[in-house]
Amino acid sequence: MPRKPKYTIGDVFELDLTSEIKGYGRILDIESPSIFVELYRVKRNFNLDINKLLDCTVLLMIWCTDNGFKKNDWKIVGHVPVDGFDMPDFVTKDALTGQLKIVRGNEKIDATDELLKHAQPYGIFGHEAVRIRYLHELNLPV
Repeated sequence: MPRKPKYTIGDVFELDLTSEIKGYGRILDIESPSIFVELYRVKRNFNLDINKLLDCTVLLMIWCTDNGFKKNDWKIVGHVPVDGFDMPDFVTKDALTGQLKIVRGNEKIDATDELLKHAQPYGIFGHEAVRIRYLHELNLPV
């Protein structure tokens, strides 16, 4: 029987973006097997200090699978309690019309340029897709 990953809301984790670059995130919510994480913009020579990490810019907030933990590709490196957070708007494309929509809670509204600036990708990402999107947001080659 496979072991259940041991992680909880507030866990800070590290993932390899490339052989030379590490990324860091924190679990904000769990709806097993999906988790909602925030990923941080860190400098290339970042020496992990949990307190400094949380001062870094949040680059991306997305839902993803927990396979990064199950496959030991994501390592828990600390814990900082989550005192609450605002769920971001998400952007999706209407399958019938091709029009971009903003998903805000349980409603979908027409996307505007202003709303798109702050919207996060919609859907549940696999752990490798998280790595690829993270690199994209950092403007680094995949």
